[in-house]
Amino acid sequence: MMVPLADPGEDRPHRAWIAIAGLLACVLVPPGTAFGASPSCRSQFPMRLFTGRPPLGGYPPHSFSWDPDGRAIAYLIHAHRRGFERLRVVSASTGHVIFQAGPALLGRALRSNASIRNERRKEWSTRYGRLNYRWSPHGHHLLLINGQAILELNPETRRLRTLVRTDGWVTQYGLSPHGHWLSYVENHEIQLVRLAEKKHRPFAFLPAHRGFRVGALDWTYREELGLRRGYAWSPRGRKLAFIQFNERGVLRFPLVNYLKQHPTLYWQRYPEPGARNPRARLGVYDTRTRRVRWFRLPGLETGYLARFGWYAGGRALYAEVLNRPQTRLTLFRINPSNGGHRILLRLHDPLWINVHNDLVFLPQGGFIFGTDQSGWHHLYRFNRKGREVSSLTPGPYNVTRLLAVSKRQRTVYYLASPGTGPRTERIESVSFDGRNRRIRFPAPGSENAVFSPKTRYVLLTDSTRESPPVDTVRSVAGRSQWTLFRSRLPHHLHLRIPRFLRIPSADPAVAINAEILDPPGFDSASHAPVVMYQYGGPDVPALISRGWNPWIVYEDRLACEGFVFFEADNRAASTFSHTAQGAIKDHLGRLELADQEAAVHWLRHKAGINRERIGIWGWSYGGYMTLYELTHAPAVWRAGIAVAPVTRWQDYDSIYTERYMGTPENNPAGYRQSSTVAQAARLRARLLIVAGTGDDNVHWQNTLQFIEALVKSDRPYHLLVFPNNTHVLAGTHTRLELFRSMNRFWERNLAHRFPDRRAGPALRP
Repeated sequence: MMVPLADPGEDRPHRAWIAIAGLLACVLVPPGTAFGASPSCRSQFPMRLFTGRPPLGGYPPHSFSWDPDGRAIAYLIHAHRRGFERLRVVSASTGHVIFQAGPALLGRALRSNASIRNERRKEWSTRYGRLNYRWSPHGHHLLLINGQAILELNPETRRLRTLVRTDGWVTQYGLSPHGHWLSYVENHEIQLVRLAEKKHRPFAFLPAHRGFRVGALDWTYREELGLRRGYAWSPRGRKLAFIQFNERGVLRFPLVNYLKQHPTLYWQRYPEPGARNPRARLGVYDTRTRRVRWFRLPGLETGYLARFGWYAGGRALYAEVLNRPQTRLTLFRINPSNGGHRILLRLHDPLWINVHNDLVFLPQGGFIFGTDQSGWHHLYRFNRKGREVSSLTPGPYNVTRLLAVSKRQRTVYYLASPGTGPRTERIESVSFDGRNRRIRFPAPGSENAVFSPKTRYVLLTDSTRESPPVDTVRSVAGRSQWTLFRSRLPHHLHLRIPRFLRIPSADPAVAINAEILDPPGFDSASHAPVVMYQYGGPDVPALISRGWNPWIVYEDRLACEGFVFFEADNRAASTFSHTAQGAIKDHLGRLELADQEAAVHWLRHKAGINRERIGIWGWSYGGYMTLYELTHAPAVWRAGIAVAPVTRWQDYDSIYTERYMGTPENNPAGYRQSSTVAQAARLRARLLIVAGTGDDNVHWQNTLQFIEALVKSDRPYHLLVFPNNTHVLAGTHTRLELFRSMNRFWERNLAHRFPDRRAGPALRP
């Protein structure tokens, strides 16, 4: 579903946080002198940080990609010129630069997110990690894209030629395995270009008629199932498997741009809980016969095609079909020649099934797959008939990602997250038989890794709570190591690290992670107000981590202004088992509220805390939780800020909501009790709601419905609106206004220097 601030993409989650931190560090200098403010604290944040350029820690490289042989790694890095980036290719063994191209060569072939004017395209790029280049299959060329053109770059000759130029918006581009075909998605259909022809004429082998998508992904598939590509070439490059969506009858939601003299309207297909979903089907196009073969897969008519692709030899397809309640998943093996299929594996979970990218077929037969069947997410090895051979990663913890499989070494590499304590993602390996399990490349904090194609090298990203990420390239055998990039904080910035805590949840037998940061000079006589932060949603990374988190800039700034900063996870966090997270089934909000109330109970017994001045805030699901807490426990918090909040689950998308709540028809009580709109009259705290009118994730409708309920109940509120802005509220000026407004709100409603207004209603705007 939704993540705090931004969903930075599936491969390198820390990168977007570093960029965000530059803004967080700069926006928290309020216009006046706040309660408890320390001049020495404020001097740590110079005016140059207001622009976010350079971001905190510098400009890190991004969009890493190994060449097909695994001997070199490419990446993009800031070129010190607005709107441009530098493409660099370096040797994996030495780090020496093999090739680089900057603005002089690339022109506008590569551009940063900041140069994308269309807000929806900018958010899509930020959320899904749009790549600006790709290697050719043999590694001799690089494909570049600027959204409306695909170009080919020859590193040896440094020649750049345009392959395709279009008036539309190009996504999902690439070459077939032998480089004969260029493929991309434009205007909801797959376009093919035969590169052997002198004139590159794109054609759509299956036009996307009105209400259909061919290879172009539905919004909910990208956002809630994590599917990134809508087509896949066979290993020999002759056939193309693809997904088609029939969106006819799916509800349309209007997104209106009121800033123009004559407002414009964009219609977004957005399936809601219990309503009609897009119908998906799987097809294969044969480039020789120019025919499409369709496959009938049981359950797909009403379910989801969660994953699909080719076996290594290309003789068979696989497909993962998830039923609509998301309690059954079937893995099929498909014969592309005649359409025949057989079931490899069936999974059933009475709670819900999480879809991951952890299916790998082995050359000797069988496959590796991840399931939650033990109550934790683990990897298992199955034979070619789908029978379990061995449990590869048993234990009370979760495997968060499958990193690589070395078929030559018969070794699996993965990220593991311990079941207790702060979230620490560490790299481990295990052999195919489940033996020789060990921790690899141990680091004091948190890790991530991108392995080369033959698992000879690995790009490691290490960070601790005190220091931002460092990228190093190592040989897996440990024979070489060099530093690619080291993030450096400004020398004057002395950040204090919150203290880690384990506190009781609403269930006294279960502890949850928390952290606290006290103001300078804090003691038992301080009587300091508290600002709490939360997210709360299920199946997302836990907040409390041993790795770098640029939110500590905001935390430190709040502490400098005299506030105690506090945050706590709940039992829906990813460090808990799938079974424990299942407690939220059929009722979002209730368990999360209970654990946050338990956290407040713990806080109120801490000396130096002002028990009557505790505020809470969150973004996205955290925004929903803020409204849920203030309306379902109105006496606990004095003030709250809800950014881009869901207010009724009937208004959110079908895949996410039905996974946890079922449909409104089958679970009317759960939807009614989880609604903040239905309980708006109970609001007693000061409230600031923040929303963007162009949000295609959590629609502006949610905010308006909640405000309507407040007005009818004569409950006051504050509202901060960003016209046309999306769910991440991107942009330097937007973020400056957002966090300045948040600071003013905390000062007005929590700080000592303002009179206590508990006897009357919340202050009207």
